[in-house]
Amino acid sequence: QSPITLTMDDEKAVTANFTLAAPTISASVPESAVAGGPGFSLRLSGTNFIDGLTVVRVNGTVRRVTPQGTTQMEVPIEAADLVGPELNVTVSNATLAPATRRLPLQARGT
Repeated sequence: QSPITLTMDDEKAVTANFTLAAPTISASVPESAVAGGPGFSLRLSGTNFIDGLTVVRVNGTVRRVTPQGTTQMEVPIEAADLVGPELNVTVSNATLAPATRRLPLQARGT
C-alpha cells in the first residue's frame, strides 16, 4: 500500500492508502495469427487495466492503448509484428510484475 495525500489551497485535505494491483490477461481474441499476415486489433480480457497507467508492449515495443474499463482493451497489431514463431504481448502497471500473452503465429497457407 502507498499513501496519497490530496491538498487543496496549500491545506492538507485527505490522506488515504491505495493498493496498485498487477494486471492479468485471461483471454485474447484472436488466440493466434498468421505470420506475415495483415495487422489487426487484438482484444485482451483480464483484470486491473488502468487508463493512463497500464503499459502494453508488443514484441517489446510500447503501444498506445486505451483500456475499455478495467477488464478489456484493444491493442493495435501491425503487420511488422507478425514475424517469428509467436507474438508477445505484455501488460504492466508501473513496476509491478507484468502479465504476458503469447499468440502462436501460423505459417501462411496453413
